[in-house]
Amino acid sequence: APYVDAKCPMVYPSLYPAGYNIPSQVYHSVLHSLKALKRQLRGSNVKIYAYIEVYSYRYRMGFARRVRYINDEIRAVKDAGVDGWYAWSPRNRYQALYRALGR
Repeated sequence: APYVDAKCPMVYPSLYPAGYNIPSQVYHSVLHSLKALKRQLRGSNVKIYAYIEVYSYRYRMGFARRVRYINDEIRAVKDAGVDGWYAWSPRNRYQALYRALGR
């Protein structure tokens, strides 16, 4: 921590093992991951910017479900009290993110 300005964990719920109930656990998996990292960095000045996923690596979902998925991730990041988030799409498709942000 003394040599790092920020951590950017990829808290992608769809990367968790098969059998993990992703649609119902998105919020909690992101929240608990970020809180655990905050505990590890307690007492340091390291900022945390979580990467959220705007696609699902393993689990197919329709557009409306993807928007809810992204909203759950963003809500978890805010509730964890970290410094912010980044979003990434390997195919450069951000329509669901824009909808989740009300745009």
